[in-house]
Amino acid sequence: MTSDAFLQVAQSIGDRLCRDSVWDGDYCYWIDDAMEYEGSDWSVVSGPVTADLYSGASGIALFLARLHTVSPNLTYHRAATGAMEYALSRYQTLDASASNVSSVGRAGNPVSVGRSTSTLKMP
Repeated sequence: MTSDAFLQVAQSIGDRLCRDSVWDGDYCYWIDDAMEYEGSDWSVVSGPVTADLYSGASGIALFLARLHTVSPNLTYHRAATGAMEYALSRYQTLDASASNVSSVGRAGNPVSVGRSTSTLKMP
């Protein structure tokens, strides 16, 4: 694949993320399915993504912010900013004891938001 082909795939992903986003004021997030143990069985539950980098709003914000730098698009910028706001608002709900603090838990959240902010050149 050429770099143009990779960019087209990234844009397609970014477009879909923006299309499927949910907005609540300044907060941008996504609905996702997760497995949850209830009683004696596992079941699929739908709900807002977490705030962490690995599987949540911080990682999506970082992806959209980086995509905006190589493919300027106000929709990417707006969704990245809203996802950062959402992630920061959920900071206290993150697991402080997560073993991989660079990607999950409280340490990964501000790191990814900081990277997204500097990528978008925000104050």
